[in-house]
Amino acid sequence: MGGKGKDIRPLGVSILGYLYVLGGLTFLILAFTMSLGFLDESFLTEYIPEIESMMGLLIGGLVIGGLALVVIAFLFLNGSRIGYYIVLALQILSLIDDILLTRSGGLGSILISVIIILYLLRPHVKYWFDI
Repeated sequence: MGGKGKDIRPLGVSILGYLYVLGGLTFLILAFTMSLGFLDESFLTEYIPEIESMMGLLIGGLVIGGLALVVIAFLFLNGSRIGYYIVLALQILSLIDDILLTRSGGLGSILISVIIILYLLRPHVKYWFDI
């Protein structure tokens, strides 16, 4: 693990890592509430009528996605190179998605993705990940 024994973890890395943890936990909480029936299916079927037959798939996807985000955050926060490359790839994919699907608020999202990518390419961040 790259960051151990070096300087203190950069603040931006901590912020990004904890945001990934928060996103993963949000997915897991949403899946839990949906599986217990706290979130009524009629709320979703009002917008997407076909979703009723796919609720199990949706819940499973939320669980897998939430666990994946938590694992990625753990790798990233511990200075793992693979965690760094996964987060960088996710941010590049997010930027491409924002550019191709310019929707309202897309410019802000594009700006945030560019700032995060540029931050990840900074020398002190790459040094912390041994890159």
